[in-house]
Amino acid sequence: MDRLAIYSANIKDILYQQIGRQPRGKVEVAVSCSKQLPMVIVSEFLVDGQPFPTVFWLTCPLLVSLVHQLEGNGEAKRISRLISQNIDLSDELYLAWKNQVRQRQRNLNPSQITKYQKAVYAGIDGSQDRYYIKCLHAHLADFLATNKNPVGKMVWQLVSESFSCSKRCCE
Repeated sequence: MDRLAIYSANIKDILYQQIGRQPRGKVEVAVSCSKQLPMVIVSEFLVDGQPFPTVFWLTCPLLVSLVHQLEGNGEAKRISRLISQNIDLSDELYLAWKNQVRQRQRNLNPSQITKYQKAVYAGIDGSQDRYYIKCLHAHLADFLATNKNPVGKMVWQLVSESFSCSKRCCE
């Protein structure tokens, strides 16, 4: 996957419009939509000396809204139950979790890994419980960036038909 570093003020302005504030720390575009706008960004783990909980961050306003609707309808709880009852899905999620841990460790030295151990080894959505899904946005962002997250894949299947990048969302 090619990631484009965000150096352009234009991209930073777009992210500001998408998420309502400037992103903290260094970020890169992980996935863009058909209009060449950021859909998912990747964040560095330590921002101003503090752990940042999300590696991949969903920024597309339309996707954020669609996923918010799913969460409001209890989809996270339903998927949590499904994961806890299906060993194959659980194992697949665990591999995605381990990939996220590797992403967090990427630029850390051993003492930082020890100091921020709880955050480094947290789940994709910051959860400490392998079967508890608390943020479908984080799982969808992880899936779109890596194509390896079963929860994100389920979320994508639920929202993809309603997702249409027919206009520039951030002009």
